[in-house]
Amino acid sequence: MIQKHFRALFRIANLLVTTFAASTVWFIGRFFIADELCWRKAIFYRWARNCASIANMKIEVRGNPPQPPFFLVSNHLGYMDIAAYGSIVKCFFVAKSEVADWFLVGKIIEAMGTVFINRQSRRDILRAGQSIVEKIGKGENLIIFPEGTSSKGETVLPFKSSFLEFAAAGDFPVSYASISYRAADETVKPGESICWWGDADFLPHLWRLFQIKTFTATITFGGEPIKNQNRKELAEQLQMKISKDFTPVL
Repeated sequence: MIQKHFRALFRIANLLVTTFAASTVWFIGRFFIADELCWRKAIFYRWARNCASIANMKIEVRGNPPQPPFFLVSNHLGYMDIAAYGSIVKCFFVAKSEVADWFLVGKIIEAMGTVFINRQSRRDILRAGQSIVEKIGKGENLIIFPEGTSSKGETVLPFKSSFLEFAAAGDFPVSYASISYRAADETVKPGESICWWGDADFLPHLWRLFQIKTFTATITFGGEPIKNQNRKELAEQLQMKISKDFTPVL
């Protein structure tokens, strides 16, 4: 038990140092590197890989990531999804506005170009859609979690079609992928210790997560992107495709 606490303490300290260093390097580099997008991608990619390494999260990839620039949807199991996807592809995220307030990681996610959405405001969802179109037009890769919330991984929740309105209206191709977790230690319950959902507080959950010696994230990329000018049909199609590839978290 003492060993687990020391492990968690060391990892949180390491995450703090890593995040501060990434933020500092990003800020200084902006004054010397002309291509800000490439610089942002490189910093976020390295930060995500460091976060995965700190947590000793192994990443198993099935299928092939879409060709950039892309807009990809995925199911959502918690904050480690960001480190998992960010370690595999150079991407940014579309996230709920509350993510900006996450301890340690919120600020760097915000600085790295994340598009934030107030899920309660239809006007803000439309604004975010326009921002997504602009970013993809500039060559950025974006990932969104259209369930609108994270889950414990028993199933893929229905997708909120409002998050896909801009894609339907513009007949935009949408790629898809699923993510799942498993722990090497059979006594660990991934749905509670790795997935972050419901009313669980961030810091206590991070403390429990960082006590786990190692775990694996499995990302399964889908086939051809999907187009549909009916947003509800598009949401249903994507949810069905991801559900088919999804491995429940047990």
